[in-house]
Amino acid sequence: MAEWAGETFGKLVAAKGFHGASGVYAFSGEALELLSAAKKQGLWTAVEQMIAPRGVVDQLACEEEVLNPGWQVSATDDVNAVAFAAREKAEWQIADAVICPSDFVAKHVIEAGCAVEKVVVVPYGVDDRFSICPRARKPGPLRVLTVGAVGLRKGSPYVGEVARKLNGQVQFRMVGPVDIQPEAYEQLKKAVELTGPIPRSEMRSQFEWADVFYLPSLCEGSATACYEALAAGLPVICTENTGSVVRHGIDGYIVPIRDVDETVEILRWFSDSPTTLFRMSENARERASDFTVLRYGERLVKALSQLSMGETS
Repeated sequence: MAEWAGETFGKLVAAKGFHGASGVYAFSGEALELLSAAKKQGLWTAVEQMIAPRGVVDQLACEEEVLNPGWQVSATDDVNAVAFAAREKAEWQIADAVICPSDFVAKHVIEAGCAVEKVVVVPYGVDDRFSICPRARKPGPLRVLTVGAVGLRKGSPYVGEVARKLNGQVQFRMVGPVDIQPEAYEQLKKAVELTGPIPRSEMRSQFEWADVFYLPSLCEGSATACYEALAAGLPVICTENTGSVVRHGIDGYIVPIRDVDETVEILRWFSDSPTTLFRMSENARERASDFTVLRYGERLVKALSQLSMGETS
């Protein structure tokens, strides 16, 4: 269905013409027909690969379903998966540049066959609504926030495992829609607070509540919530697969996917070392200052300007 929608969208846009544009920027899965038409007219072309290639997403999903049976309705039997993956590769072949939001995505795009000289990493940015002034840590247990859909791809089972190991020493809150089976939900809510979805306009208060941000995703593009957490002054614990701009040991920690034990030790360290927590919080704000919406725009324009001048490598 997604493949059909992307194809239809691309054909409809291409049929309307390009109205004097010098280039076309499109998103993966919806770009093939659009890029093909643009190339025929001599326009430069760029496609944004917003998440890891479909084959990588499906492989990780399949592994998680085996490791965590009964957690989620199977998502690995999509009859269109092979066609969608082929469509992605065809888009890379046509495009002058493949824009990736993180090194994680770029690595897998190249491993899947995209020419390395086409790949450009342009991290996202965050607006200033999430910038929070330094404040003293609230009394009581360390507060850990996770934001995103509760499910296998976001690594939610591992949030639950970490929470159970810490056994009340740390308070966990997960914000986002819940997409798991009833039994898994009942087990998870015994260890963490599940708020369900919260309007974006109210998310600032969630970051104000927290001391640390934790996102053990199995597969992302570059999780926006990590940028927001850094801007809020929260040290971030995440995986390489989260596609973040976190610097290990400076404004957070990069842990392996499916990790539990290392994360438990990091959180214990944060609980016992307010000085470390404060220092990393300050570093997080500093890091976020280089990843604003304005800086994102500057990086993207620079990449596209090279295309318009014919510099496609």
